[in-house]
Amino acid sequence: MGEKKISQLDFFKTENTAPMAKKSESEKAGAIIKFRIKGKEKAALQVEAKGKGISLTELLKARLYGRPARDRVYDKGIFESIDKLTREMNSIGNNINQSTIAIHQIKNSQKMEAGDFRQFNELLKQYISTRDQLRELLSKTLQWD
Repeated sequence: MGEKKISQLDFFKTENTAPMAKKSESEKAGAIIKFRIKGKEKAALQVEAKGKGISLTELLKARLYGRPARDRVYDKGIFESIDKLTREMNSIGNNINQSTIAIHQIKNSQKMEAGDFRQFNELLKQYISTRDQLRELLSKTLQWD
């Protein structure tokens, strides 16, 4: 049998169980930096890290290197939305295919007016235009720095 396909949403639901390659001594994060901050500052950082679904260390490293902190909660929401949109677009595509087959059968049996066929073609053009707009919007949304 074929491999089981994992959707983008399922990827976030399951843990990655693949064994990780061992890091060399120079690649291990063994150095510790200690510094003092106010309790309120630490609490605010912890709240921010938790809100983004990342560790405090990951948040502080992002700040240290001047990079935006990854927001895993937002990322998960994006992938859930993309998954839902993809499913909806596939359903609409299936409906269009079924409608096209039915229309061709009706047209070939001379039971359909030419105007009805033109109306369906206009609806199909609108669908394709909307699909292309969604594709462009998703492309812009998913551009990561």
